[in-house]
Amino acid sequence: MKLFVFIVCQFTVLLTFAQCPVLPSPNVYKVLDQGGIFSFNHELKIDSSGLPKKSKQFLENWFAKFVGIQIHFTQHNADLVFSKLQNVPPHYYSINVNDQIRIQYSSEESCFYAVNSLSQLIVKNEDESYILKSFVSDLPNFEWRGIHLDVSRHFFTTTELKKMIDLLAFYKFNKFHLHLTDDQGWRIEIKKYPKLTSIGGFRDSTVIGHYTDQPRKYEVKRYGGFYTQNDLKDLVQYALDRYITIVPEIEMPGHSRALLAAYPNMSCHSEVKNVPGLWGVYEEVLCTKKGTLKMMKHILDEVMEIFPSNYIHIGGDEVMKNQWRTCSKCQKTIKKKNLKNEDELQSYFINEIGKYLQKKGRTMVGWDEILEGGLPKNAVVMSWRGFQGGIEAVKASHQVVMSPGEFCYFDHYQSNSPNEPIAIGGFTSLERVFQFNPIPEGLSELEKGYILGAQGNLWTEYMPDFSQVEYMAFPRAIALAQVLWSKNKGSYQDFEGILKSKHLPLLDHWGVNYAKALYYPQVKFTPAQNGINMKIDAQTPQRFDVFVKSNEVYGSMNNGMTMVAGDTLYFERTTLDKTVDYRISISNETLKNPIVYHVRNHPALNFEVQLMTKPNKRFSGQNGFTLVDGIYGKLPWKGSDWLGFDTNDIRLSVDLNGGKMLSGFKLDCLLDASSWIHLPQEIEVWGMNQDGLNRILVIPYTREKIDINGNFETLIFRVKGKDKIEMGQPGEGKMPWIFMDELELYFKD
Repeated sequence: MKLFVFIVCQFTVLLTFAQCPVLPSPNVYKVLDQGGIFSFNHELKIDSSGLPKKSKQFLENWFAKFVGIQIHFTQHNADLVFSKLQNVPPHYYSINVNDQIRIQYSSEESCFYAVNSLSQLIVKNEDESYILKSFVSDLPNFEWRGIHLDVSRHFFTTTELKKMIDLLAFYKFNKFHLHLTDDQGWRIEIKKYPKLTSIGGFRDSTVIGHYTDQPRKYEVKRYGGFYTQNDLKDLVQYALDRYITIVPEIEMPGHSRALLAAYPNMSCHSEVKNVPGLWGVYEEVLCTKKGTLKMMKHILDEVMEIFPSNYIHIGGDEVMKNQWRTCSKCQKTIKKKNLKNEDELQSYFINEIGKYLQKKGRTMVGWDEILEGGLPKNAVVMSWRGFQGGIEAVKASHQVVMSPGEFCYFDHYQSNSPNEPIAIGGFTSLERVFQFNPIPEGLSELEKGYILGAQGNLWTEYMPDFSQVEYMAFPRAIALAQVLWSKNKGSYQDFEGILKSKHLPLLDHWGVNYAKALYYPQVKFTPAQNGINMKIDAQTPQRFDVFVKSNEVYGSMNNGMTMVAGDTLYFERTTLDKTVDYRISISNETLKNPIVYHVRNHPALNFEVQLMTKPNKRFSGQNGFTLVDGIYGKLPWKGSDWLGFDTNDIRLSVDLNGGKMLSGFKLDCLLDASSWIHLPQEIEVWGMNQDGLNRILVIPYTREKIDINGNFETLIFRVKGKDKIEMGQPGEGKMPWIFMDELELYFKD
């Protein structure tokens, strides 16, 4: 495993005085008034009398070996001295660099953070190593600073997990949430139930491509693996040595196909099913009978023997209840416990587990669905479906870890580039993560105290190897570290500057396959007179080779040209019912692969669309222009491609430029039931002309062209969805989302 390697670089005086190179940024960083540097000849003499053991190991193993500076421990004429402080906040430390380096700390953990920060302050060149004479004062803003990794969908070695722990420790995370079980694999050895790993730890096939692809294809190959208890105990200690707590997650009562493949008698109908190789949510859940609860408690006993963490995560999300409705044992439990319905049955199951963990001196953590029906007093809620679950938990006096998908799901796309590797969907850029505030608006000072912190989540359906995990995690995890550690995170521009100049080169040296989205040119499509413009933006002056091929011209790419960053390319709107498809390829010597866009030029390109119903701000794109920009929403979907509405009644109007004779229209909408996105049920169209406003048609929604005849100045569309998602589907009982993209209009002569 590659450990940390530090960059050799020369700071400019201006940059050093303007920015602190440490990330996450310390609360106080001051260059001393007199200026100057503390210089040493690649050897640092350290007085270890006040140095805790783990920090000393850091100095010996990381600092000395990989900074390239010799460490010499001495009690005389030391360059670096340590002292412990009393009566200061937990995890506080300071670094004072003058004629000597002095680190003061409040705890062993804060000393580790101080040494970590000191390593980032060092500048090393050929002749000397030095640190600017400066002062750092620091402590974390939030208690819970976490990253989650799903090892169920795809399995990673302990060596790879240790590399992740090293990276998290360097950026001062203190929680590593390990998602050990799910439908697609059981990854933890449980000695009382060996079939959990011998059967539940392996699947016979894995879907190829995206969940939404049709027809689906599979790699028919045995896939899986698991960690022995000794593996995990070693990993736990490795993390503890870096002041990181591993929080284990054992999913229940849903997401349990791997368990039920091994022990089908724990299901409602004892039906034998294999470990699935398809992503998504399954209807099979744990039966709520006594035997199942007993088994889960036995499993948790062994989990608690491995993991000393005070927090034990039990999942609790996306529980499908159809089988409970037809299960005589579950219905008997409902009657015996005087429960109203299956929702309260879920609450009963979760509460039984929560009380058991509480009895064992542990704290239950669960996704925000565990709120439904009430919780044990000390249960912690992890809010993933936005902020609302966290707010409700706070109001009920529960501690909360914020993890809303729009900011913290690192399985989302992080760039608008069409060349991004396949991901589950959504769009969460580096800047979006940086904008995150774990404290929701409207909380009182007392209520804010219930927010423990936050974490980023790596769900690995589309991360088949650790290299892809690194790509999706970094540098977004560094932005989250800045949010969770720094009381004043500063501007995004300053953060990005430090990231590019110091920390991305650092990741290069460590061999981390981080995303290069910051260096991609930004391709923007904007409204233009009777059409659209394509503009290429880049942070540095660059030239691009641009090739445009249309379906009107056959053969190789035509219309080759050179564009400079800032140039625009104009596409004039077609007329009548004609459409032209363009393939635009953008390349230069710095791009590994060309960036390719597909644009459809249709007669409604850049018509004025007014959204009378506003989309959710997360998925608002360029508002009405998104529907007529010629860029079609793709699968897998990105938030930037589609307009997303969290209502079932959507209205919009289109100005037809003084009146047009229509022949028909098409409106494309997205279907992704696993993300609670459903097609509309009905579409209603009104037209306005000299005779006033008239309803033209009301028909069931279809993606096909719909014929309309008439001359209109304005069209008004009303798109209606269902009131709630059907039972047995993800999000059952909740209102579905409606996502729409391109609106095509066709005109007669």
